[in-house]
Amino acid sequence: MVQSHGNNDEYFHSEAKVYSLRSNCWRRIKDVCFYHKFSREFGFLANNALHWMVFKTPQSRNQELVAFDLGSEEFRFLELPDGCLDQILRFHIKAMGGDICLTSTYRETNNFVVDVWIMKE
Repeated sequence: MVQSHGNNDEYFHSEAKVYSLRSNCWRRIKDVCFYHKFSREFGFLANNALHWMVFKTPQSRNQELVAFDLGSEEFRFLELPDGCLDQILRFHIKAMGGDICLTSTYRETNNFVVDVWIMKE
């Protein structure tokens, strides 16, 4: 995955390339339709796919979970767990034992709440 700087200093427009050991070269795959906020996080591998939290536009406040299938070389958006869209949240993903672990943080009255989900499929 290669990222190039976009018009917004905080976001990066994504461009995907795959390196082939057989041909010893990079090749570009189709354009990707999301933006990655600069955070120094790499994709997390689970179920033969790399996963990121992204934005569909630089102006969007809602994060989306996207996966890049290493076998088919296709991107797909994954549905977030129920209840994630009800509040303003900050999502983080990590790999945990080969599964994706998704955490969300939000404020409830005077407390901060953290929800944790583990994606098994």
